Amino acid sequence: MTEYCLKKNWPNVCVSTNKLRVCFAILIVSGYHSLPSTCIYWFYDPDVHNKTISKAMRQDRFDTIKKCLHFNTTDNFDKEDKYWKLCPLISYLQKRFMDHFIPSQNISHDEAIVKYFGKHSCKQSVRNKPIRFGYKVWRQNTPSGYLLAFDPYQRKTYKGNEDIEKKFGKAASTVLYRLEDYSEDKKYLAYHFIFDNYFTSVPLLTELSGKGYNGTGTIRSNRLDKSCPVSSVEMINKKERGYHSSATGIVEASEVTVSRWKDNAVVTVASTLLGKSPVGKVKQ
Repeated sequence: MTEYCLKKNWPNVCVSTNKLRVCFAILIVSGYHSLPSTCIYWFYDPDVHNKTISKAMRQDRFDTIKKCLHFNTTDNFDKEDKYWKLCPLISYLQKRFMDHFIPSQNISHDEAIVKYFGKHSCKQSVRNKPIRFGYKVWRQNTPSGYLLAFDPYQRKTYKGNEDIEKKFGKAASTVLYRLEDYSEDKKYLAYHFIFDNYFTSVPLLTELSGKGYNGTGTIRSNRLDKSCPVSSVEMINKKERGYHSSATGIVEASEVTVSRWKDNAVVTVASTLLGKSPVGKVKQ
């Protein structure tokens, strides 16, 4: 903060660790108790006044700290990294989340949207989502909702491995990239990753199986080989609700099961775990 103030020719802001924690706490509270403007938390109107925030820190002090708060210097500018200003903070959070991660067998991998309506080249617009505009983040969570691995999406500037993306696709490769964030003491546990049809592919499942993990996800029909013996979508679509068909085969030394059933629509699931347990009948 001091370096940034000197660069901007602003008065130096001397902030103790406790005051900085209070500032972060106010930002956290404003995340779940949102008002049209931050300054309204200090208003004395009974419908908006927040006693906890107003007594913890003065408004002008909070605004000054927030204005001067920076996590990276211009010396570390990387034009290919659109999140370079937050890079140290992101790396720190990734490490801390992993340090406090209590291993859980089932882990979901999906995309999330961080709400944002301003202007930024990384802002996304996603239809049919509760949050339509904001920053897209690839993330992995436990069933309790704990975030253990994440990475903000950066469009074409994302620093991925071209060979991995060519083999598994850009979406599926994000699952493998997140595994690189796991600490050595937690990387080799027998996790079961769960994802939707945006990520699922047979090569991804076999790759996870080769690393000692299981994977399950809904899968798009065009990602299955035509030699797959499971009943076609057209045939199952003519059956009654609850009808199902399954097939298990060995792909690159990994056992993969594909199940397809008639729900409101035809659903197809591929897994390296389904073949190890009986598939129950769909509830009608």
